[in-house]
Amino acid sequence: MRDFHTPGTRAYDHALDISVMIWELMQEQGLSKTELARRMGISKSHLSNLLNTQPNMTLETIAKFELALGVEFKFSFVPVPAPIAEAAVEDAPASKRA
Repeated sequence: MRDFHTPGTRAYDHALDISVMIWELMQEQGLSKTELARRMGISKSHLSNLLNTQPNMTLETIAKFELALGVEFKFSFVPVPAPIAEAAVEDAPASKRA
C-alpha cells in the first residue's frame, strides 16, 4: 500500500514537531504559557491556538518563538524514500511539474 502524503499532512506533521520542541523548551526554561505569550507579544489564547491547532505556522511566527525562547530553529532537507517523492510528483498539477 502506498503511503499517503500531501502538503497538508506534511504541514500538520511539521507543526506538531515544532509544537513539541517548543513545549520541551518551555519546560527546560521553566516558562509558563503566560510568560511565553508576553515575550512574543501575543495573547495566551493565541499562543494556545498556535501550539495546539495551527498546522500552518508562518515563518514570522517561528521567528517570534525563536526570539522569545532565545533559540534558533535550523531547517534542512532530508531525502525521502523514492516512492514518496514519486507520489508527490504524480499528485502535483501538470503546471507544477518540472
